[in-house]
Amino acid sequence: MDRLGLVLTALLAFTALDSDAGVVGDEVRVLTRNVYVGADIFRVIEAPDPLLALTEIALVYDTVQQTDFPERAKALASEIAATQPHIVGLQEVALIRIQEPGDVLIGNPVAATEIDFDYLQLLLDELAVLGLQYSVAGTIDNADVELPLLGATLRDVRLTDRDVLLVRDDVIIGNAESGNFHDFVAFELSGLPIEFLRGFNAVDAWIAGRPYRIVNVHLETGGDFGAAVQQMQAAELLDSLSDQFLPLIVIGDFNAGPVSAPAQAYQQFIDAGYNDAWALYSNADGFTCCHSETLDDPASQLSSRIDLVMVRNPGAVIVTDAAVLGDEPADLTPNGLWPSDHAGVYAALALAVGDTDNDTIDDLSDNCVLVSNPTQHDTDNDGFGNLCDGDLDQSGFTNFADLAMLRQAFFSDDPDADFNGDGIVGFLDLAIFKSLFGAPPGPVSPAAPGTD
Repeated sequence: MDRLGLVLTALLAFTALDSDAGVVGDEVRVLTRNVYVGADIFRVIEAPDPLLALTEIALVYDTVQQTDFPERAKALASEIAATQPHIVGLQEVALIRIQEPGDVLIGNPVAATEIDFDYLQLLLDELAVLGLQYSVAGTIDNADVELPLLGATLRDVRLTDRDVLLVRDDVIIGNAESGNFHDFVAFELSGLPIEFLRGFNAVDAWIAGRPYRIVNVHLETGGDFGAAVQQMQAAELLDSLSDQFLPLIVIGDFNAGPVSAPAQAYQQFIDAGYNDAWALYSNADGFTCCHSETLDDPASQLSSRIDLVMVRNPGAVIVTDAAVLGDEPADLTPNGLWPSDHAGVYAALALAVGDTDNDTIDDLSDNCVLVSNPTQHDTDNDGFGNLCDGDLDQSGFTNFADLAMLRQAFFSDDPDADFNGDGIVGFLDLAIFKSLFGAPPGPVSPAAPGTD
């Protein structure tokens, strides 16, 4: 997609939006990209005996060399240059390290540290060459496996899988979080215990003056290997986001799509009230997986859609533009490689401002987003409505010190302790205080860090 096309798309989207639709500011542009380690590592896992596993390790390592991430990083950077997303979610951002001589076969007393390929740094370097300014907002180490690498000498090769969230430098961010899921696939490989961790990154991003919660995720595969774990990981993520009131955009490799088994992640997100951005935008297949292991197939072999942009918003979700990237022969590198075994998904979103608590005050203006308070009473003028502000001493949390202040104010007309605004501090206010105990005041839609 060229720059002129992006500009025309933005102009058309702007004119198409009803001024009463509640859309504020510019669209949010996101991109999800599984960058691919460069070989099918499951060949090692599925080897029937230890000797064949050693052979497969060497073959997989050779395939990683042949699929040439330094060259592919140039193509991936060009995709980012063409789409200019505010947020980029990356999966399978490998860090490959070597140790010579290796010591895995004697218990691996010292982990490999010599960097062979750092996919993140290679991509950041290519972005810099193109004059693009993106920073790492979050990174998480997932599976970290060191195995013996047979060759002219005995070496170890160590693969660390990472998920990374990149943010364009003009985007203000806060509340960054990265982590691993509690549930994961664990197995033994020739007697070596392997924990196949998966992870996520999340950040609050202020775009055109409006806050969003944006999450990057890589869930476990489906099928016999990981379907049950994938379901648990999706449930964990959905539960962690269930009380989030900001507009939510979850991007990543879900390893599940609209034709996956109903119990898998795609349907879990749909059932939780998320919108599939691609399905809102297009009736086309939008396939994203997968090219051949060696990435040199001349024609696309994509046949499933598992890389997704999922959106939850109390107001309307308008997808002004979307595209599958890395799925056309024109996207091949000079040496005839696809940029990844997955295609990427780009989406531009215009999200209507919602009214989560249905009190006729939109979420951007509401001083108490989750509790209906049409009067917006805020007698201590701290920006939090009384109905969601039990923090009477303004310490940041509702605690026993606030309970003592409430007790002193009982049966008085103290406006700060009169949470429901009925003119007297009584048992109804005590019940409200109980519901607020242990929590900070609010929530309200936060101002961007460093602003008033």
